[in-house]
Amino acid sequence: MTQPWRFLLCDDLEKVRPHLDPRPMDEDVPLTAFLGERIGLQVVVGTPEGYAWWPAPEVRVTATCAGAEVVAHLVEQVPTQLPAFPGHDENYFDDVPGLYPDLLVPIDLAEPVRLATLGWNAIWLDITPTSADAGPVSISASVTATNWDGTEAEPETFTAEVPLEVTPEAAPATRLTHLAWLHADGLAHHHGYDVWSDEHFAACANHVRAAVEMGVTAVLTPIWTPPLDTAVGHDRLNVQLLDIWHDDEGYHFGTEKLDRWLGILREAGARQVEVPHLFTQWGARFAPQVWVTTPDGPEKRFGWHVGAMDDSYQTYLAELIPFLRSHLASEAWGGEVIWHISDEPTEAHIETYTAARQSVRGLLEGEMIVDALSSPDFVTVVDHPIVATDHVHAFHERGLEVPMVYYCVSQNRAVSNRFIAQYSVGARHLSGQMFVQQATTFLHWGFNFYLQQYGLGPIDPFRDTSAGGRFPSGDPFTVYPGTDGACWPSLRHRVLSEMTNDLRVMHWAADLIGRDAVTEIVDPDDAYSGARGYEATWPSASEWKRRRLALDRAVREALAQ
Repeated sequence: MTQPWRFLLCDDLEKVRPHLDPRPMDEDVPLTAFLGERIGLQVVVGTPEGYAWWPAPEVRVTATCAGAEVVAHLVEQVPTQLPAFPGHDENYFDDVPGLYPDLLVPIDLAEPVRLATLGWNAIWLDITPTSADAGPVSISASVTATNWDGTEAEPETFTAEVPLEVTPEAAPATRLTHLAWLHADGLAHHHGYDVWSDEHFAACANHVRAAVEMGVTAVLTPIWTPPLDTAVGHDRLNVQLLDIWHDDEGYHFGTEKLDRWLGILREAGARQVEVPHLFTQWGARFAPQVWVTTPDGPEKRFGWHVGAMDDSYQTYLAELIPFLRSHLASEAWGGEVIWHISDEPTEAHIETYTAARQSVRGLLEGEMIVDALSSPDFVTVVDHPIVATDHVHAFHERGLEVPMVYYCVSQNRAVSNRFIAQYSVGARHLSGQMFVQQATTFLHWGFNFYLQQYGLGPIDPFRDTSAGGRFPSGDPFTVYPGTDGACWPSLRHRVLSEMTNDLRVMHWAADLIGRDAVTEIVDPDDAYSGARGYEATWPSASEWKRRRLALDRAVREALAQ
């Protein structure tokens, strides 16, 4: 062996690929965090050119930081079948199917780490300061490899210290209402758990906690199986939490499983319960899947075979909605509740959506009702529209404010997104755009959609990151189902967590130094304002890190006065 092993430090916005030299951390930008904020740092190890790869090398990494907790993950490459649609823009670092970095597998730094590939490999460090004087982060890495003749080579070592600046207080809680739809059926499919068994509840609880850690405040609650991304005439696995009976006196409801779920949300720190859509997606033309217990066993009382305006379904809603409103207002929950009519209606659906909304208007008076859409034609019909980021300009052109936004598969050019093949800064700088645009709410549909498009069957998320090749890889989920029901994060989960924390600091700083001063830091080129602010050119990763550092320093200076 003639070539040395290679070691680097990279920040949390770099995606390390085995065959390309990664962008090293900017030594002029120290790590920065508020008290209790989890931030990321990567220790990157490269095999020598021509290394024989036998036996597989093991690397020992230690990372310590006085006054901070340090947790490690191995960054693993995942199959990326559809990195980008044809004709994509410059915000993707590659567009060829292959293995791309995303999965974070928990590791114990007390044990040697076996590298996964030839070339560059990354070990991700989660660093959470628990003391205002935490730091610096001390890192050492060593590798003992085998020479061509089978003898053991001299260990090669790497050491580094990374400065850390800590704001001596925790940022105030997020002011953003953040919705990310959790899909309980995918977990049951993947693990083979019986629906709402103890194991299934535990796996869902792990995913709920991971969502809240990412900044999610509202958790989609399968009171009935949510009618989302479901092919017409097809049913997804029944994950209904609400027990329902019917007799001559009407409908009766049991909440044992629902209350257990609400306890999970409360324990995780969720702020809102999100009730599933009352009508099917793309037009509100049918009833969602609802199962009722009868003397003869479970019966699918409602679904694709029952129209949205059918008298039987309208009678059911007249009993269900008052019950749910009362129960969710009780000590079983007692917090905020978000309701939906139908997801993503288009201009062709305005008549059916309007009828569905009108049918429950009295039943939901005073409740928060939101729906995702792209057309400003619905502004007089939808109580609180959540607008696709690449359609915000159409609302502004009509003089309409847009406080609620979302992105999904269709927002694949110019605007922020979270696809695996995109640069991480694209997901992160959305915080600056939402601050300048004064957004109050953000939605994404796929926290853990481990299914094919239209819910036609399960997929293995460790082999398929694209919902059966239909969505750009990474769109369907941001976490992975780990062993024994655990929830394993991704690079994107960590970036989205930091996106939320960035916005928390922006709101905090605005209270301390004024909104205009914060805007000058996070949007120095005035790119995020105006009708097309969500379509602004992405800053470089290093530039965004500098903006966050400047923002934190402004907060620290204000707190010290």
